[in-house]
Amino acid sequence: SRPAAPPISLSPPMSFSLTGVDDEATQRCFAHIHDRVRATLVRGEPVTVAGGRPVRRTLKLLRALARGHWIVGEEYVAACARNRGVAVDPAPFEEGMLPHVPGAQLSRLSGGGRALAGLTVTLRGATVMPHADLCSLCCEAGARVQYGRPISDAGAVEVHRNQPRARLAEADEQWLLATITSGRPAVADAPALAHRPSTAAALSAPPSSSASVLPPSWRRDEAAARRQTATEPPAAASASRAAAAPAAPAA
Repeated sequence: SRPAAPPISLSPPMSFSLTGVDDEATQRCFAHIHDRVRATLVRGEPVTVAGGRPVRRTLKLLRALARGHWIVGEEYVAACARNRGVAVDPAPFEEGMLPHVPGAQLSRLSGGGRALAGLTVTLRGATVMPHADLCSLCCEAGARVQYGRPISDAGAVEVHRNQPRARLAEADEQWLLATITSGRPAVADAPALAHRPSTAAALSAPPSSSASVLPPSWRRDEAAARRQTATEPPAAASASRAAAAPAAPAA
């Protein structure tokens, strides 16, 4: 049976965002100039301001890297403020971030959606990052994402190369995040998937797989229904099973 694709919500990119910045003056300045900077960004390309030293690998930063956005330092906010809130060229500020986020320029020049292109990510257990966030992030970085049953000799995350089909033994959750951060595609010759008009290809599963049709939450509901109906009369059990049956995943 075909594995189920997890429910993934791809939010629209933030055109001008701030992450990992603790300095209150910078936060106030950002809030003050945000709308004007967003309206005047060079070529309309999204810019993410990353703060902290070392830079914190926040979900917002990872998503910006996966999408190939400009990554700049806090100095960019001050420069835009000095320019009366009009966006300035982010290129010099990206250069200043390269020692702290080495993959920023590589990811942007690739156009985003390339770091995990050509890979299929299977979630088989609990992960440090919530499933919804990890699924969306991997999809934005170009991977196909699916759920699978827990397997005793497999980790919570399993990664396969699509062509030729092969498991990457060293790949786990941290490997995925490190690959996105590096800006280097894991499969150099794979096409990008994340920015195609439809995300169906990114969420589809390979035809041959032993993964379960139902994602984990549905499997839990089904198991609870079985326990409940075990002590019921046949007629009541049939009614309970009909009421508790999970909806089929959307095509």
